[in-house]
Order: sequence, then C-alpha cells, then structure tokens
Amino acid sequence: MVLFSHSYVIGGFGEDPLGRWSGGTITGRELAVQGFFIISGYLLTHSLLRNPSLAGFFTRRAFRILPGYWLALIVTSLAVAPALFGTFFPGKLTYLESLTIGDYNALGYLGKNWLLWQGQKWILPLFLKNHVQGVMNGSLWSLFYEALCYLALAFSAWLGWLKRTWIVPAGFALLYVAAVVHAIAPLPALPKGPVFYEFFNMALHPAGPCVVLAFIAGVAPRLLSRGTPIWNTRWFLIALTGFAISCPLGAARLVWPIALPYLLIALAERLPFRRLEQIGDISYGIYIYSFLIQQCLFAFGWQRQGFWIFLGLSLGLSVAAGAASWFLIERFAISWGQSFSSRFSTRGAKAPDPIPLIAAPTKALPNGSFDGEHG
Repeated sequence: MVLFSHSYVIGGFGEDPLGRWSGGTITGRELAVQGFFIISGYLLTHSLLRNPSLAGFFTRRAFRILPGYWLALIVTSLAVAPALFGTFFPGKLTYLESLTIGDYNALGYLGKNWLLWQGQKWILPLFLKNHVQGVMNGSLWSLFYEALCYLALAFSAWLGWLKRTWIVPAGFALLYVAAVVHAIAPLPALPKGPVFYEFFNMALHPAGPCVVLAFIAGVAPRLLSRGTPIWNTRWFLIALTGFAISCPLGAARLVWPIALPYLLIALAERLPFRRLEQIGDISYGIYIYSFLIQQCLFAFGWQRQGFWIFLGLSLGLSVAAGAASWFLIERFAISWGQSFSSRFSTRGAKAPDPIPLIAAPTKALPNGSFDGEHG
C-alpha cells in the first residue's frame, strides 16, 4: 500500500484513491504506516511477554532493523548517487568527487543518517527536478519512530506495566481523546525548530501520522486478548463497514484506531501466507528501497508512460531489491541476532499464550523474524 500510494505522489499523478475518497483526511500511505505500527506493537508485546529479557529484546531488534538499513544507506550513497551523477552530469565528476561535492553530499548522507534519525534527506543536486523535490528516501523516517516505540515498550515492561492490563488501554484512551478533541477543534502543531517539536508533531499530534497511538493500538489488543484468536465474521464486517463509511464522512481518523487493529489481527488469522513466509520475508527490503527506486524512475522519465507502467516498474524493481536485501543480509542478521540474544534468554520464562497469527509465529517470534513492518 505504501508503494501504491507513493506511486501517485512521486509520479505526480495526484492523490491516491483513499486520499480522494476520504477527502484528504487520510491516505493509503498513512494507513499503511499506522498498520505497520499496530502489527509491531502486537507482535513485539507477545515477544516480550514470552521472553522478558530486555537485553535479548534489544539485540533481536538491532539485528533485525540495522543491517538492512545500513546496507540501504551504503547502496544509496556509494552506488546509486555516483551512478546518477555520472548519468546526469557525465564526465564532470570523478567517483570521489561524486561522494563529496557540496554541503549535502553522499558521504554526509551516509554519516548523518546511520543512527536511524534522518539528519540529511538530500544528496544535492539529485532529484531537484522531481515531483518530490530532492528527497532521496522519504520512507526511512518511520524507522526512528519505531525504534522509539521499542524503547517505550521495553521501558513499560521493565516497570511492570504490561502485567497491569489497564495501563496500556488508558494510554490509548488518552491519545484517542486528543484525536477526538482535534476533530472538533483542530489543535495547532508545534512550530518547526527543535527536534522535540518535530518528534511531537510526527509521533503524538493527532494531525500527524499518530505512530504512537497506532503502536499502542497494537499493544492493547495483545494484552486484552492474551493472544487468543479474535476472528468473528460479524465483528469483522462491522469494523470494515464502519471504516469504509467513515472515509467519505471525513471521520477516518476517528475510526481507524479502533477498527484497523481488529481488521489486521483478524485477517492475520485467516490469510494463507505460510508458504510466502517459508520462502522469506522481503517486506522490509521493499519498504526501504521502493521510495528511492521510484525517485530514480521519475528522474529517468518513466512517469510519462502512465501510472500503471510506473507502478509496475516500481513494484518489480522493489520486489527484486527486497529479495536481494533478504537473501544477502537480513536472513543472516536475524540468525546472528538470535544467536546473540539466546545468551540473554530468561531461564524459566513463562510459556507464551496462544497467538493467532499464521506463518509459524511461535517459531518466528523469538528470533525477531516476523514483527510487523520490519519482519
């Protein structure tokens, strides 16, 4: 859904269908990112409940997220950027100059972004003529906020909040009330400036992506359901119909925090994805490369061939990049993370509650190989 929605924005084809249907109140890419955080919240809570070792938890998270991310930064800085300079400015720069020219250069992009925070979004003057001007990889912003959610979840577990089933729903209710208040009387965003202001606008403000609300909306159902199956045809249709009706009414932002967690978790019980998971998980690689690929396609003029050609090329190349990322680095990193984290495993850890997800979750969750957006 992220790739599909970005095809409209990056290709200059207007807003995606969900954005048009909802009158601009919510877009496909926003809903997908919220879905990522919901699934991560649900599965990582399960992981912590079955193995409370925080050292093991952070080890698995680091090995799952960082190696693939670092490889994407290296490929972008040391390969893609020089190739683009050589194509659009032929014969004018040596390879070393293509890495170091200007204040916003390729090495700076690598050095300022390696800890997940996007300290530099550009390698100038690349992509300045694109519809999304100058941005190398606009999808990577979410990884920093997901890492913060990991920290918050671990801190909550350390304080024992995950054992008190009322605390997380209370936090969800507090953020949801803010969304209701914003719908009635819009709350102003904090002005651009300090990093904390940007963090607040992106993570907590009800007009933003609401990633913290989404993450808690995934944690809460795991605690309340104790991991037991929740599929119910009637409730699924009610949730789906409620969200569908809310879009043209401009109320999608009030409905998704309640409807989307149920829809995603219930669908995970029903969709036949076991065979895909046995082959490998290329979802993370698709996510971290698709924006860059689409920016390159626009720079070479492929958007002129129409939306469906642009989308098809984007999808094919992104799947190939995701597969390469999985088979070259991610699967090995997961194995290494599992090996290191096993040293921190809690002896006598409580056996996990049943979890209704397909794709062999009881085998996949301990090593962090299947956890929402990045697994």
